[in-house]
Formats: sequence, structure tokens, C-alpha cells
Amino acid sequence: MKNSKLSSWRIHYGWVVVAGAFLATAVSGGLFYSFGVFFQPLQEEFGWTRATTASINTVWLISFAVSGYFMGWLTDVRGPRFAMLLGAVLTGAGLFLTSRAVSVGHFYLTYVLTGIGTAATWSPPLTVVQRWFERKRGLTLGIVVSGVGAGTMVLSPLLSWFITSYGWREAYIGLGVLCLVAMTLAALVLIQSPGEKGMLPYGAAPQRMTAAIHNSENQQGEAPADKEHWRIGAAVRTKAFYYIWGIYVLSLVPPYVFSAHIVRFSTDRGITALAAASALGAFGIGGTIARVGGGALSDVLGWTKGIALFSFLTAVPVFVLVLIGTPGVTVIFVTMLALGVFSGARVPLIPGLLGYYFGTDYLARLIAITHGLAVIFASGSPALAGFIFDRTGSYAIPFYMAGFCAVGAGILALLTHPPRVIGAILD
Repeated sequence: MKNSKLSSWRIHYGWVVVAGAFLATAVSGGLFYSFGVFFQPLQEEFGWTRATTASINTVWLISFAVSGYFMGWLTDVRGPRFAMLLGAVLTGAGLFLTSRAVSVGHFYLTYVLTGIGTAATWSPPLTVVQRWFERKRGLTLGIVVSGVGAGTMVLSPLLSWFITSYGWREAYIGLGVLCLVAMTLAALVLIQSPGEKGMLPYGAAPQRMTAAIHNSENQQGEAPADKEHWRIGAAVRTKAFYYIWGIYVLSLVPPYVFSAHIVRFSTDRGITALAAASALGAFGIGGTIARVGGGALSDVLGWTKGIALFSFLTAVPVFVLVLIGTPGVTVIFVTMLALGVFSGARVPLIPGLLGYYFGTDYLARLIAITHGLAVIFASGSPALAGFIFDRTGSYAIPFYMAGFCAVGAGILALLTHPPRVIGAILD
């Protein structure tokens, strides 16, 4: 390997990978967190209950979670470009077919297809970025996952306007085309590892190629021994893995519940649909900014302390919104902005903690397993919130539940410690 190749890059190619990964996660966030914009138009056209309408989103989450391991395996074996291109085709096709759906069963089928495709927008980009950076891991992960907030911030009000002007079916077509183009562009720049371009990871010492998560100048506490060698079977049998999975489940509940129901919650209080969608956009704005800051702050606080801090803070706007009772548009906007900031800052820290504890050799699949299992367990929360509202006529109980889940995630983070080498590390 020649140092001249390194000096020939004024901008390290890893930052190009970050840009492509950002674009991919923007698709993921735009799809999931914008479902609340479609909520009322679908409910009004088909006459569904809130539980039934929210269940469509649950189906998408489950298919996204289950297919995540497949996309992670494709990334580890065939590379991120193949996985992302396949995801682009499936996502575009799924959203186009959704525009033609006429029953809840049709929505389930098309959202399953969309979920399989968008699974390529999570574990593959998060894994590839970690392989390209030895230093500034927290910052780069924060930039990548800020795409989720950016997608929400841009698409929520845009889709609301599009639905009002042209209808929800046309909005699904436009969304499908946008996702197809964005994921294809992302695929063109994602490269599996620096070695494929004859480069070193950003910040790596010239004399060694490494998969380590942090060097001696960027440590986040005690590192587990031999972390580069953790295989899937050994990693998932550690206590640390189950704690991280529990944190993931609990921390997903607040954004899942509020993204699905905040628009309907707001319109129930006389707020216009566009203003309500703007509140959802505020959630995206807060998340976009905070994901970058949270990732960078993790380089100082450490992964687990950062997760705990932001989890506890996530509960604050949730409880405030419930306790006020009948909030106006300003209060809803501010609380959703705060929710986006605190829950968003936590997002890059969990995959970063997985990479720090277990290394990068099998990281795409490990992120997919952890995220997938968490999504499956948390995916029922929007439908459960709708079910409770249908029975009680109030969002107080599901919103309180979401807040306590955030507190629980913070407590688990403080109890999480590096995994021990158990002899089966090479299984």
C-alpha cells in the first residue's frame, strides 16, 4: 500500500461514504416518520379505526425488522452497493403499489414489500461507515443517522401539501420515485471498506489497517478484549447484547407512538393538518441537529452514559405534553422539537456501542439482529396506542407509557457493561 494514494485524496473518501449513507437513512426516516401525515386521509377514506390504521405502520416495521438480517448478510457478503440497489427497486415498487391499494389487506402486502426494501437503509450504511473511520466514529455515525431527521423534516410538510393538492395516492407515487432515486444514488458511492480503494480508514496509523472502533486518543471507556473477533453466535449469548437489545426496544417506543399519532392528536384539538404536520417536521428538525451532536458528544461522555442521559431527557417533553392536557400549536411544536432533539441524540449511540463492544467483522448482521428484534417488539406500540385511544378516548395512557419506556432505557444503559470473553468467541 502506498502512501501516495492517501495523499492524493484531498477529501478522504470516507466522507463521501458518509454522504451516501446519510442519503440512505433519510429515505428510512422519511418513510417511517411521515406515515402520520397519511394517517388521517387513509382513516377518512376507508373509515378505519385508529388501531387499524396504525397497524399498517406496524406491518411495515415488522417486515423492515425481519428482512434487516438478510440485507445485513448481503452487505457483509456481496457489499452495500448490491444490497442498496435491491432495496431501491423493492421500495419504489412497494410505494407505487401502495398508491393503488383499496383495502387494508392490500396495504399490508405493499407495506411488506416496502419494508423489505427499506431494510437496506439501516444496518448496511451504519456498518460501512464504521469500517471507513477509526477516529471520529461518534461524529460520523451522528451525521449518518441525522438523515432520519432530515427525511422527516423535509418530507412531512411536503407530503402534507402534496396530499392536500393532489391526493394521497399521488403522494405515494411521488414518494416511491424519490426513494428509488435517492437509494440508487447512495448505492453508487457506498464501498465495503477502505481496502477496496487501497486506502486506510480515516484516522488510522499508516503502518496498520485496523477495524478498531476507537484509538487511544478517542477511547470511550474500557474496551472488551479481542473485540474484532466476536462472531454472531458468541455475541448474542452475552449479557451485554441483551441489555443493548432492551435499551433499543424501550427507546423506540416514544418516537414510534408520537410519529404515528401526533398529527391526529393535534387535529383533535382543532389544529390544522398542515400545522400538525409541521409539528412532525419539528420532530425531524430536532432529530437532525441532535443526531450529529449526540454522536460527537458520545466521543466525550462514552456510549452508555450518553444513551442514559438522552433517554432520561426524552421522557421530559413526553410527560409535559400529557400534563398540559389541552396544548396549543406552539406547545405541541416545542415539545415535538424537544422530543426530536433528545430521542434523536440517542440514535447513533446504540449501533456505535455494538461496534465498540463486538468489532466490525460481522457488524452489519449484528446491527440488523439487534435493531430487527427491537423493532419487532416495539412495532406494536403505535397500534396499541390507537387501541387504547379507541377504548378510552384519550392518549394520556399511551403517552405516559412511552415516557416510562424512555426512563427504562436510561436505567438499562447505566447497567450495561462490556461483554466478557467466554471461550465461545470464535463460534
